[in-house]
Amino acid sequence: MQILPCIDSQIISQKSPEEVADLLQSVTDSDKTSLCHFYKAFIGTVRPDSFKIVSNIDYRNSFLPVINGTIQADGTATKIDLQMRLSLFTRIFLYLWYSILVLPFFFLLLYNLLAKMEALFPLLVTTLFLAVPFLMARAWFYPPAQKALQQLNELLR
Repeated sequence: MQILPCIDSQIISQKSPEEVADLLQSVTDSDKTSLCHFYKAFIGTVRPDSFKIVSNIDYRNSFLPVINGTIQADGTATKIDLQMRLSLFTRIFLYLWYSILVLPFFFLLLYNLLAKMEALFPLLVTTLFLAVPFLMARAWFYPPAQKALQQLNELLR
């Protein structure tokens, strides 16, 4: 079981790698502060053989997936490999959060097992501090990730 949410996917397109890169570029803005009148679906960079994009949303979401992709010719088709991950800052924060709380959780669990459940409240609080960010990361990562994957499938197939 993975601690942090992620999605690995692959899209097979009948378009050429150049067409795929051009299509991605047409729906990707280079930065969030652009005064472009047209709403573009993604923000990031697109190169002929790879891209790194995030969905263009009107609200803040630290759990928004960063989509890294590679574009490769595969016979008459084009293979687009996608990796959806949390941003680096969010991953570092969550790993630090979990690493700080795991040791007290196990000590409290062991203490409660040996002392006949005398310190149940601290164990409950520690469990909540571990479970809530775990559930939040999944609840706020997967819906935008699925939406972005659907948009990319519709665009590139």
